[in-house]
Amino acid sequence: MSQIFPVRFVPMDLNDSAARYLECYRDAWRVAHGSLVGFDEKACLMGAASRAARHPGSLLEARRGDDFAGVLAMDDQRKKDIGWIAFCYVAEAYRRQGIGRAMIEKAADRYAAMGRRALRLTVAPENPAVAFYERMGFRCTGTEPGALEDLYVMELEL
Repeated sequence: MSQIFPVRFVPMDLNDSAARYLECYRDAWRVAHGSLVGFDEKACLMGAASRAARHPGSLLEARRGDDFAGVLAMDDQRKKDIGWIAFCYVAEAYRRQGIGRAMIEKAADRYAAMGRRALRLTVAPENPAVAFYERMGFRCTGTEPGALEDLYVMELEL
């Protein structure tokens, strides 16, 4: 019988973990779009590094015990009254174990403490995560242009 560990969050240091971050983003892109067409490694990493430098605590690793379980990247600057999840990824071995829920709750707690009224993210319409976000209470509020297609803008009231 395996022991269940709670999810904990630690800052992700891109100086040490850039390859891991890119591996996660590549996998998420492939799932969402069916290929790596349009994936820009350099832009992806630069955006994450810039947000993390401006807003400490906005780029986190989710951990189960000592094991890496996912990435949560938040964008504190995108809108003044709304918190944004820039990237939310659960490692395959940890899916359907509450990690994604813990990530959404972590972001919601961060932004509620900042006085934000809602939490938003964008997601490709074909991404299987759309159903997860809907179960979490997000609703589609529109679309915005993405690298390959229009993305759903999903919002959760805080």
